[in-house]
Amino acid sequence: MNTTLLLYSSILSFSGFAHAFYGILAQSQIEKITSVGMESGMSNETDEGVKYYAKRIDKWKAGNYFVSKKALTIGLFISITAGILCILNNPWWTFFVVSISGYISYLIIANIIGWYIQILSMLATIISLILIIITLTN
Repeated sequence: MNTTLLLYSSILSFSGFAHAFYGILAQSQIEKITSVGMESGMSNETDEGVKYYAKRIDKWKAGNYFVSKKALTIGLFISITAGILCILNNPWWTFFVVSISGYISYLIIANIIGWYIQILSMLATIISLILIIITLTN
């Protein structure tokens, strides 16, 4: 079993899930922040309310690509491709390991670093693809 290929494929799968689901996560988090703020009596028309919302919503800003419909399709394609690349030199069940580890790492990292995951996922996609190609050619 090629564990380096498994690791690189998991990183690629993570970036695919970040591409696919970050826009959805960001929108749901902003809605959640807004509803909690409204329930606690924060108005977006007062200075205090504006500061409250600005501080919390800033963590979940998303670029145009991540909120577009094509991001979901491209992201899922990247994640499935990561699993397929992994099973070229590994057993069939590593496809599921790559998919599950990619999704769980996406959820954890997205909640920790917020909108910075957009930058991280772009870099992770490029770097992991290069490393996978190098690993498969050796």
